[in-house]
Amino acid sequence: MKWHLNSSRLHIRPLKDCDLYPFKDAVNASLETLSPWLEWCQSPFDTDTALQWVKLSQQHWIIGNSYELGLFLRHDDSLVGAVTIDCINTFFNQANLGYWIHQDHNGQGFATEAVEAIKAFAFEQLGLTRLELIIHPENCASIKVAHSVHAEQECLAKNRLYFKRRPVDAWVYSLTP
Repeated sequence: MKWHLNSSRLHIRPLKDCDLYPFKDAVNASLETLSPWLEWCQSPFDTDTALQWVKLSQQHWIIGNSYELGLFLRHDDSLVGAVTIDCINTFFNQANLGYWIHQDHNGQGFATEAVEAIKAFAFEQLGLTRLELIIHPENCASIKVAHSVHAEQECLAKNRLYFKRRPVDAWVYSLTP
């Protein structure tokens, strides 16, 4: 299986041990924009937490039950975010797709570029036939990305997310080959 992807501005690859501090720094710099939507993104996101995250991400790759890829600028290799395929359901041949972008790089099209690249990986390399983007109704940035990649808005699903210890409705978008 191909373990890295390239887009016009991004090198997209699994997280490595050497990404520990850039990953930690990117998350901490982006707490304001990420923590409302990502429960794991809380202060303090310290070195031990980042190390556990990177190691778990690597283990998931080996097992094949989740694929998190860091998004690195091709011109200087700085980390600008991540994209993840998880909740893989082999019976229905589908998975969830998530993404986040470093606060300093929001609004520059990196999430859209990463999703376009990961679609090819998901459909061609993993053989999936459906990706779902499950988005909190107030997460306007993620909704914008879903529209930018031409994901089909299927429904506002009742209690689709469990967020901050309670069920919440969420938009379900889909991508298919």
